[in-house]
Amino acid sequence: MSYSPQLTYFLDRLSGFSTNVFKLEPQGSNSAGPNVLTRITLPANALLNTRSFKLFFRASTTGTTARLPADISTLVDRVEVSAGGVQLSQGTNFYNTLVNAKAAIQGSRCDSVTGHSEMVRTDNYRGDTLGSTAAEAYTGAGYTPHCIDKWEGFLGTCEPKILDAAILPDLVVTIYWAPITVLSSSRANNTHQLFTTDAVVPAAAYTVGDIHATIETIGLADAVYDNMVSSMIAQKGYLEIPFKQYFSFSNVHTGSSRFTVATQSLDRIWTAWRADGYDTLGAPVAVPGYGFGGQFDRTPDIPTARVTHGAGATQGQIEVTAHGFVIGQKLKYRQGVLFGTAIGDGGVALHDGSDLFVRDVVDANTFTIARTLGGDQIVISVAGNNDQYFEFNHNEGGSKYRGVYGSNSDKYIGKVQTFQQPATGDDALALKYQLQLNGAYYPQFPASAEQMYQITKNSLMGPVKYDLTTEQLKHTNFVQCVRLNMPDSEFSRTISGLDTRSVSLNGYFNTTGNITANANLMIFAECTSCLRVGAGRQMEVVI
Repeated sequence: MSYSPQLTYFLDRLSGFSTNVFKLEPQGSNSAGPNVLTRITLPANALLNTRSFKLFFRASTTGTTARLPADISTLVDRVEVSAGGVQLSQGTNFYNTLVNAKAAIQGSRCDSVTGHSEMVRTDNYRGDTLGSTAAEAYTGAGYTPHCIDKWEGFLGTCEPKILDAAILPDLVVTIYWAPITVLSSSRANNTHQLFTTDAVVPAAAYTVGDIHATIETIGLADAVYDNMVSSMIAQKGYLEIPFKQYFSFSNVHTGSSRFTVATQSLDRIWTAWRADGYDTLGAPVAVPGYGFGGQFDRTPDIPTARVTHGAGATQGQIEVTAHGFVIGQKLKYRQGVLFGTAIGDGGVALHDGSDLFVRDVVDANTFTIARTLGGDQIVISVAGNNDQYFEFNHNEGGSKYRGVYGSNSDKYIGKVQTFQQPATGDDALALKYQLQLNGAYYPQFPASAEQMYQITKNSLMGPVKYDLTTEQLKHTNFVQCVRLNMPDSEFSRTISGLDTRSVSLNGYFNTTGNITANANLMIFAECTSCLRVGAGRQMEVVI
């Protein structure tokens, strides 16, 4: 008879345990940029906590209203782990797409202190206010505000996570930095409208400085553990270290997209949909439903030369580049300088804080104002001063979800992070999805977006992103997942996925219905690979 742990008394002791954290410098230069790689060697002859590997750096941008992406790991295009020059995990191209696709449906694991979890608009993470077209920049020798501390692939999934580096040749982690298309470049940051409008000539670049890594190492006082490892190798001939590996396939989807992979365990198929042009530099994308109603945006300063006053047919027109206003929009006039000259209306001046309304929208850069909603146009007699501006709320009342699901805030993502359904309107409602593996179909019927979402929920290792709405799923978070292994088998280190090594696997992801032109479909094949380590640091990788 056995009793519940809640009723029994027990305690284990581990003597001689010690731990420390080491700083690791990169091979060669400690700075990088787009399409450059960085190599870091891990400590040898030590027990390494692979989950504690953290990459520190300082990322900074240049260009027209250039912004770093939400989740700083988007700057990484590929991660490779090798031992003695032999690839253990070759890493997948589009590593950043995989990370963002998982975050889109499961929620981000990125922290807000060092992970740059959200895209910034008017202030950077250090609290500096950015000029209207200024790039997001961070300066200071030795200052490393950014850190990637969660990893896909070998570092984030190998078991056991405490890896004995003494049985392996020198371990090297290689980071491939992404191209500039992961950044954003917009017209200006003064307003929501300008921030989500492409710059006239989009321009953005980034640099990465003061690169280094840290990792936790563990020590044991005696040789009991070493003897146990040696005994296991002698008994079986090798040790097995399972880890997740991903293979990526990028397709312009026209109804059916093909992929193929030979592996001992095909565990999941991930699909991430993006619109044509996702890989070109452009403005940030606003996530549907978000908006902050408690704060006003402001126009750039409006010098007197941009205020038409006095006689003439255009008297009373005000020029603000790409203002984005609509008729009836509420404005608040600000003089800009204390006791400065204010805009005058036939000798009656406005005052700082006057509530006004957009009377007419002449064109994209010009509008007129009225004192009341729908009232007469103000005939401007005095042009005011060069520091004046208008405050306004681009989304009157804030979030259209009225703050539900934490939506009472601004939220932007980059074009490469925007996963959207490859159809609109009635075509989106009719579109069906189905996976085909040789002659087998999954599911057994063409599934709608909502049915695929439920299949995805059943396929994840953890919970789904809880605050996702249908609108957001289809416009910015359209990612699907199909599980092919036993539920929760990863927690028991059980390999149970499809073994495709002895067959010529032809996989297809099919859609039925009308889709948008040149839609991009990224397919990721999630596999369980094994690193086998024998005596004398011999090793092989079973994919």
